[in-house]
Amino acid sequence: MIQDNAGFYFRHGELSYDFDDEHQDYELAGIEFVILEEYLEDISNALHLFCGAGRHVLEFSKHNIQSVGLDISSYLICRADELLRKEKCCNADVLCANVLSLPFHEKQFQCVTALGNSICLLTGDQLKTLFDQIKKVIKKKGLFLMDMPDFHWLIEEEGMAFNSGSMTKGFVSDRFGPGQFTWDRSYHPDKKMICSNEEIVFAMGEPNERRFKSKFCFNTLYPDDVKTIANTFHLDHLTTISYEDPRKIYRGMLKKRLFMVFQNA
Repeated sequence: MIQDNAGFYFRHGELSYDFDDEHQDYELAGIEFVILEEYLEDISNALHLFCGAGRHVLEFSKHNIQSVGLDISSYLICRADELLRKEKCCNADVLCANVLSLPFHEKQFQCVTALGNSICLLTGDQLKTLFDQIKKVIKKKGLFLMDMPDFHWLIEEEGMAFNSGSMTKGFVSDRFGPGQFTWDRSYHPDKKMICSNEEIVFAMGEPNERRFKSKFCFNTLYPDDVKTIANTFHLDHLTTISYEDPRKIYRGMLKKRLFMVFQNA
């Protein structure tokens, strides 16, 4: 799913939790719920794929929706579990597992979500596998809710700002202390991918300096691409909702997104 040479950085999430503000942006989870709320009136349980540190699990549970979160990162699942216990949430749970092999009974959930852009880390074949898994666990007339960056806006209207050179920001890691995160993203139209070369450095220039390098790619999905795959698995497209962060907190792929709603036939 992810191409990298610093395994724990993605698979366990210690560092991504510290520098990626989205993991702890509970206000954003609330905004996203409002966007989708009209489709959730009769939903009593939901499965949240790529749940990360659990913000959507918590938000849905606040609205009396029994929620299960799933993520491949054991570290982020521990963070999500801590969050749910802190909030004394009794109608939600999380587990560490692969979204491409869901450990659930058939037709178990009224709603499945994939929120937070993570779906774009999947290759074309993996995306088909994901939809096959969703089809297996979702009930008849159940909903699949997902979001992704508005790639048309990013690439065409925004002029592909990813090719503007590297960017650096400082952050503090619970495990390693102060560090610097540098990333350089570029668009490759021949591969239909946005690739990100990243480096994290702690104690730069000191004897105990630590560097973590990684590379991963986002597939530049468009609504028609997703509809075509969904149609193969008899998931009917209900609507696509465009959203731009009114708080102007995020740049790039989180600034303007598309929410898509599908229903199991």
